[in-house]
Amino acid sequence: MISKKMVLLLSLCAAGSLISLQAGPITDCGSEGGGNLNTILTTNAGVCTIGGLTFTFSAFNVIADTSNTSPAGGVTASDITLTDLINLNGTGFLLTPTLWSAGFAGNIDSELQYIVSAPSATINHMYQEIDGSAAGNADIDIGEIYCLGATNIPCIPGSPVLESKLTGGGVGCSPGASTAGGCSNSVSFAGQSSIGALKDIDANGGDLTGSNSAITGVINQWGPAIVPEPGTYVMSLLGLGLILLGKRKFSRP
Repeated sequence: MISKKMVLLLSLCAAGSLISLQAGPITDCGSEGGGNLNTILTTNAGVCTIGGLTFTFSAFNVIADTSNTSPAGGVTASDITLTDLINLNGTGFLLTPTLWSAGFAGNIDSELQYIVSAPSATINHMYQEIDGSAAGNADIDIGEIYCLGATNIPCIPGSPVLESKLTGGGVGCSPGASTAGGCSNSVSFAGQSSIGALKDIDANGGDLTGSNSAITGVINQWGPAIVPEPGTYVMSLLGLGLILLGKRKFSRP
């Protein structure tokens, strides 16, 4: 007869295996200098990996900054933390600013340039998301030029642009789809082994009294999406089965 301790132990082992399988490959872009983007740019020529993809970050520049913005002087790479992401949207990163906001008549804009590459032509889609808030006629916006097959940047003129925009005044997310506190958009294409990206990230304060905008996060991920291995489902069912078995056996009077 299986003891209560044995059932619980097997359940925990199954659950632990499930977490490991879902987590995906070991990542290390976010480990560079605690994920500070400036450290990533200046370490190993800006090259790091997330899962099976290599990212070469070449520049993060202040494009515009006016009065009534935070931080004053524009958002720089030192103001950004990069966190690795691997989930159903693909493999990539989250950029989290210390501060990134614009009040009435303010504008704060920065630009990130990088190349993503894979060992073979397996990158077949891009997902982007911008999170934050906008009030009045303010807005936050990503305009991302991407160059299929590029091995250097900036991108060539005429390359396609993917945009996500969150607008205040009840207008909401356009184009793309609404997320919790933001907007997302995606595009699919034939498999590529390298893609160049020039990402413009902009917070506009609007020209109405009380208008303001703030960026809390920016996401970029590249496909194919990471899906659970078949073993994940097996371990999940095993864990649930053991838990139910234990509950049934040990809940009897």
